[in-house]
Amino acid sequence: MKRPESIKALRDSGYQPVTVKQEMRRNLVSLIEKGENLFPGIVGYEKTVLPQIENAMLSGHDFILLGLRGQAKTRILRQLVRFLDEWVPAIEGCEVNDDPLNPICPACKRRVAAEGDQVPVRWIHRDDRYRPDPVRCGNVCFEVLDQSRHGSLGKSIHARSIAGDGLQRHSMQGALPTLRTR
Repeated sequence: MKRPESIKALRDSGYQPVTVKQEMRRNLVSLIEKGENLFPGIVGYEKTVLPQIENAMLSGHDFILLGLRGQAKTRILRQLVRFLDEWVPAIEGCEVNDDPLNPICPACKRRVAAEGDQVPVRWIHRDDRYRPDPVRCGNVCFEVLDQSRHGSLGKSIHARSIAGDGLQRHSMQGALPTLRTR
């Protein structure tokens, strides 16, 4: 099946956006009806943790996994991806994978206002939806420091790069002025 390649084609196909919780609930129900193992490889939690996670997903609730090391928290979280739709549309070229029918980022709103329904759409696989981009993220963490709280005026942005045995700090005074602190 050929996927729509523009907002117009997407609208004409009858596509309706849903929240992530609605999407996960729908796919969970489908897997339960098929009788599939919902969390393959997770052993020992079939009567405790897993039913509670299923109930939370069916109810649309948020949940937090707490526990000691080695209790399958990360393994469970990694398997939640299978409850997402296999493919979802996004505006082509958008860094935040904006919903084509309801864009929220200013650049996409301007683009849709200018180009209308001819804006191209790309399709993102479930495995790529919430994975950080290693080129942009890597081991670098950006933080904005309000130096007025630390004795000097103004703001600076620090990129911290974790390399080998230590922490390197690089200051970029005045960079990215659109970032604000509280």
